[in-house]
Amino acid sequence: MTDSPVKYVYYALILQAGEPLLLLNQGALPTFETTEAHFWQSVSHVNQGFMAITDLKLTTLRCLQTRFDEAQNAVIRYYAIENHYPKKPLLDGMQWVSRDGLADALKVLDQRAIIDQWFEWVGQGFPGPDWYKPTWMHRAGIDLYNAIGKLNRTWVPPTEQLRTWERSALIRLKYIDWPGEDPVWAYFKGVPPMFAHEIPITRHLGELFAHNAPHLLDEDRSERWMVMRDYGSRTLDKETDIRYWEGALTTLAKMQVGSAKELIDFLFRDGCPDRRWDWLTTQIEALLTAPAAMLTGDSSALSAAELDELRSRLPEFQGWLRELQTYAVPMALEHGDFWPGQVLVQEEPELYTIIDWSDCSISHPFFSLLFLFDDEPGLPELPDARERLITTYLKVWTDYESLERLRACFDLAIKFAPLYYAAIYHAVILPGMTFKWEMNNMIPFYLKKLLPSS
Repeated sequence: MTDSPVKYVYYALILQAGEPLLLLNQGALPTFETTEAHFWQSVSHVNQGFMAITDLKLTTLRCLQTRFDEAQNAVIRYYAIENHYPKKPLLDGMQWVSRDGLADALKVLDQRAIIDQWFEWVGQGFPGPDWYKPTWMHRAGIDLYNAIGKLNRTWVPPTEQLRTWERSALIRLKYIDWPGEDPVWAYFKGVPPMFAHEIPITRHLGELFAHNAPHLLDEDRSERWMVMRDYGSRTLDKETDIRYWEGALTTLAKMQVGSAKELIDFLFRDGCPDRRWDWLTTQIEALLTAPAAMLTGDSSALSAAELDELRSRLPEFQGWLRELQTYAVPMALEHGDFWPGQVLVQEEPELYTIIDWSDCSISHPFFSLLFLFDDEPGLPELPDARERLITTYLKVWTDYESLERLRACFDLAIKFAPLYYAAIYHAVILPGMTFKWEMNNMIPFYLKKLLPSS
């Protein structure tokens, strides 16, 4: 056991523009390391690190692999990266190499397996979402510049790539909204077919709940991208004053109640997934009767005994679902991925903007608050913080049930919520992915919450 900080070691498999050639540096993949932690899908620091090493203009296509090496106390990550300066001379010690030339050029032989994997992917035409393919970033940048231009605003280059994974791509660009003011960010988000509904739903919510959902500056639904204005970087997870948390949960509840009363038909027309009672009944059974290989995951694997236990409890879980239907709480807008980092806080006036509606559906609204029961939800350090927040949220729903019955309904919904989220990954998200390793631990992550040890 070591007390030294975990290292993050990055390797780049850099593609020459227009050709299946790989960049080697001194006979090996370019590399750098740091102790600064980042999610693997965050890539701004990856691009900056490898541009400093190579003096090329680079953006990331995708993460090929991330793993923990216990012997090195290091997280090892490999990224497929695109070069945008094909004619620029290389620095000393660097060379472009074809697959046939690897035998002579590659000196670090244990890198051969990941390099062969990369060449296979390149040879297959870059399977995966659009942004895993060369030139997408260039075209997205043009679309972002054009979106700012249509607003008669002045952009401030360059664009910055923030994130790439199968769930989405995110880049941003500064622009001057008003003469004499500091530039602000515009965010360009690409979404895969399984989340295409996010664009019209975000547009609709931004119009109906001004300041509480992102305002779109531009969109192209056929190409599945949207441009959003900036709401600052102050997120709820950084707040220690519980009044901001109460304000955020009140905002979410009011949006959900509003959707139940007036918006469900509009949301369905926008493509919002229908995950009401029939879907829940069908998909929970499909989840727990699926082959073990689809459920057990990798690093967060369920054991055979744990899976058998969960399958034996299917009648119990179905009973929970029937009991939930005895309460008068209506099906409504469910966020799908609600946690404090998805809430942007504004001080004067006090406003809360809820972002990232890709996983939303019409289902039981109380599922959205499962995050309150995470191991480290990041709540304000008050002994009754969770109870205060639950009560604040439920008070918005008292048109439907007494506070006492709402609390009973809430407790039952939270018990059932892990099944709901696991079912979404099983039925919708993982089937829509090419590289399932990116998210294949989400099903066991949620199912483990149902075990007594949790």
